[in-house]
Amino acid sequence: MRRGGRSTTKNVRTAAWGIGRPESLRNKFAARVMEKTAMKLPWKTLKNAFPTFPQLRLRVGVVQLNQVVVFYRERKQGAGQRQLRAAATFTLQRIYEMICILYGAHCAHWATSSIPDWVSRNFYRRITALTTLIFIVSTVLLAQQRGASSVGPDHPLWKVDLRSADLAKQPNLYESPLAFGFVGSDKLVVAWFVSHPAPLPGSVESATLKAVYVNANTGKLQSNSEWMATSRPLAVHITPSGHLLVRTGQTLRVFSPELKPLQEQEFSTPAVFGLTVSPDGARAMVCPASRDPSAAQMLNTDTLQVLDTVPTIVRCGDYFLGNKSILALRSKDSEVFVRTSGEPWHALSPLSPTSGMGRTRDVRFLNDSVIAVNSGYCSHSFSIQTIEGKTLSIVKLPEGRCWGGIITTSPGGQYFGVPEERLRGIKNETLDMYPFPSPEQFVVYRLPDIERIFRVKVEGISPWFPKQLVQKYALSPDGGRVAVMSNGVIRAYAVQ
Repeated sequence: MRRGGRSTTKNVRTAAWGIGRPESLRNKFAARVMEKTAMKLPWKTLKNAFPTFPQLRLRVGVVQLNQVVVFYRERKQGAGQRQLRAAATFTLQRIYEMICILYGAHCAHWATSSIPDWVSRNFYRRITALTTLIFIVSTVLLAQQRGASSVGPDHPLWKVDLRSADLAKQPNLYESPLAFGFVGSDKLVVAWFVSHPAPLPGSVESATLKAVYVNANTGKLQSNSEWMATSRPLAVHITPSGHLLVRTGQTLRVFSPELKPLQEQEFSTPAVFGLTVSPDGARAMVCPASRDPSAAQMLNTDTLQVLDTVPTIVRCGDYFLGNKSILALRSKDSEVFVRTSGEPWHALSPLSPTSGMGRTRDVRFLNDSVIAVNSGYCSHSFSIQTIEGKTLSIVKLPEGRCWGGIITTSPGGQYFGVPEERLRGIKNETLDMYPFPSPEQFVVYRLPDIERIFRVKVEGISPWFPKQLVQKYALSPDGGRVAVMSNGVIRAYAVQ
């Protein structure tokens, strides 16, 4: 039956009804209720814990506006919040003024209205985070500001990063040799080989020689050149004139700073000859230089002219060259022999048994008449002697420290430096675990009084995070500059 229509039957009564919503039984007036958390915290609250937030007061209003119910909530401050806000504002004002005074910046007048709205909300937590952040940033900026303006043992004069040029990228210095040293007091030279994979199995790996000349006072690059090598073994050394003595296979070449060949000489020997260069780079010993295994030649590194013929008494790898003399170390009995140009070999006076040096495993020239002798790997002491066998000094280190095997001398022979290493790691003989030496600092001494005049911290190796480390050191002729190359990054320091 449609509304307003007539019935289709005559005998049935007609009925009509309507449907409507019942009247709401709720209170028509606004009710004030409290929202509380019933669950307790799983931990105990400390006595002086951070203040909690004031309870959220929720005002629920029921307003009949065309059958629409509107809810709204009201946030009210708890007891003492206005006083705490004023105190925190005062604290922020003092921190703001302190930073302005510390860095000498121009600061605008402080106004309470400058506090943003997000600080007003959840005020307690955010004010603590903001204060901590300001303190950390201020400390870091102050340290950087002081570090940039100071020069000392731990603050270099300049730094040059050559890792993009593959400096020290290959840690095997036999496959990829590296030379690092001063030419005069105002020029620093670094030359290195970068090996390339062999194109075919069994073929010889090629290598690229790179040379960079740096101004020792400013750190600016003066020249940067490359040259391709196709034979092995490889070696590179710096001559006193700033040229490069390069060995590729059985050939010696002298290159200019732009890597243009100046001199070349090939040695036709049945076996690969040995090459030893003096600390100042002025002389080179080729052993053997001919088919006679008992003869070696002394060459001028700038002209490749023969200066002297040296009779060999030990294997080629056990010779140490000075500016005027040659040392030979017999590994079997640790006996040391010395020879001056034009004179025969004679034995060097043995070390005193009470010196605590033990067997001699390494000998280095410091200048024409002074040598350094130590017992080799991670020795706790080394001896300074003359070539006549007179002991000038014995430098010892405390337990847990040792000297590195690399002794760096200045071109003039008046200064020398030794890396000081520290034993790191765990010692457990049952598990066959032993500590290993890690570089800690580079120490510079002055001759002839053997006085320590400078030391600088260097990069080391962690037993927990092992990595490859390639480090080289250089001293200027006047002892006023120290350069450290660590994994492709060069830093120069002033000796004060």
